[in-house]
Amino acid sequence: MDLNKIDRATLKEVIKEIIAEDATLLKEVVKELLVENQIIVADEQDTRRKKIEQLINEDFDKYDDVFKALA
Repeated sequence: MDLNKIDRATLKEVIKEIIAEDATLLKEVVKELLVENQIIVADEQDTRRKKIEQLINEDFDKYDDVFKALA
């Protein structure tokens, strides 16, 4: 879509009407844009990252004495 060819005021009004009909649409669009631009990660990636962090933390807890001795 070429925004230069569309009247910005008309575009804003159309977007406002769409959002007024379904307010959750704005949240979904913003989230999708953030994921696409890698500003935030998708839910699946976030879940995977949390699992990996938990495994790392468990290893650090398990070998805490070894790490302290090496330091």
